This record gives sequence, C-alpha cells and structure tokens, in this order.
Amino acid sequence: MRFLLFLLVFVAFIGCNKESISADDFDRKLSFFPFEKGKSWEYAYDSIVYLNGGAVRDTASGFLKFQIGDSINNSEFAWIKSIKKTPTGGYEINRLESISLANNRLITTDNNLKFINLVFPPDLGTEWNGNIFFNDEIEVLIGGDPYLMYKDWNYKVTTVDTTLIVNGKTYADVIRVAQTDKENAIERRLSEEFYAKDVGLILKRIMILNTQNVSSQLPWDRKAQSGMIYTQRIINP
Repeated sequence: MRFLLFLLVFVAFIGCNKESISADDFDRKLSFFPFEKGKSWEYAYDSIVYLNGGAVRDTASGFLKFQIGDSINNSEFAWIKSIKKTPTGGYEINRLESISLANNRLITTDNNLKFINLVFPPDLGTEWNGNIFFNDEIEVLIGGDPYLMYKDWNYKVTTVDTTLIVNGKTYADVIRVAQTDKENAIERRLSEEFYAKDVGLILKRIMILNTQNVSSQLPWDRKAQSGMIYTQRIINP
C-alpha cells in the first residue's frame, strides 16, 4: 500500500475544441462528470507492487470514497478523499484536496499536483496535455524505486459510445481516456480511465512495469520484475 496514496489521481477538465455545439449536446457531454456539492463516488481498489526482481508481489485492496465538499472560493470546492479496508468498516478521511469546474474544465489536485483528465466535449480523438500544471519528469517512488511515472503522457479520448461492465453492472454511453499507453521490450506504461454518462469515472487502470525478460512471451503481469499495477472500480453509484 506504500504507493497507493499518490495513485488517487482523479479527474480534471480543460476547454473544448469544437467551434460550436448545441446546448443539449453540451449538457450531455458535461454529464460525464456530474458536478454538484455533496455528490460522492465509492470504489474498490486492488494493487500489486513488484519487489525483489518480481519474486515478491506486495498486494493490497480496499475501498475509496471521493466527495465534493464545501466551497473554498468562487470556483473551487473541497475534494474529500477517504479510505477503508473492509466493506463493513467506516471511511476515514485520507486527504483534503480541491476540485473546480469552470470554463468547461474540471481541475483536481492530488498530493499538490493538478491533473486534467477529461475535456468538454470529450469527442473521439480529442487530445490534450493533462499534466500541464506540473513537471512531468517528477519522480514517483514505487516499491522504493524512483520512476518518471508521468513522463510524456498525452491524454486522448480513444473510445466513445461504448458499453462496459464494471463490478457486475452494465454501463452504457461510456468513453475511454488514455493518458498513456506505450510498450517496448522492457517497459509497459498504461494509464486509462473510463467515464459513463450521468455517473462519472467508473474504472481506472494503471500499469507501470519494467522487466529484463525481453524474450518472454508471458503477459506483463507475469513477466514484470518491478513496478506496479493498480485497478479502481466503481461500486456506488
């Protein structure tokens, strides 16, 4: 769980690139992140950190809650992040961050970093720099080792109007945002988020993996020697 806190990277929006859009269509696009004070989302998470050349896999799981709190100023609200280990346990506040929705963009902070994970309208093929507010060569520790986790991320809407089953529930009108999706013989870098209309973020997956087993045909989760895998699935609403 040592790397978990920095992974609670959630959503942020920056302006659209269409010259015009109908009011009804724009309202539909905006609904991919319903923004209102008091609204909350709950998720189950699972994580694996690869240690000792992949010989040890440090696993963790639990539950997260994100809630829009009171207004901080004209555009910013408190972004309350809570955590618990068991389904029957009580949530404990983990961090207080900020969230804002203005000029067609939602910006959140996570450990003092600002992320822009979605744009309005999130049309197919739309691209943007979601990490523009910070140096993407910042080092992140995973299993005690430093990684340039955010280097060269390029956010892009790669799928729209699809259907996805998450935690046994079917969600229609889903979009996929790929923040990074790269692979070579020794590295796998994936960060993707799926948003459903009238719900918000329903699924997040991250793979930051390294290996020296360049000839292996095994999938990355089996041949990785260092790094981590993180999955976050909505359970409510």
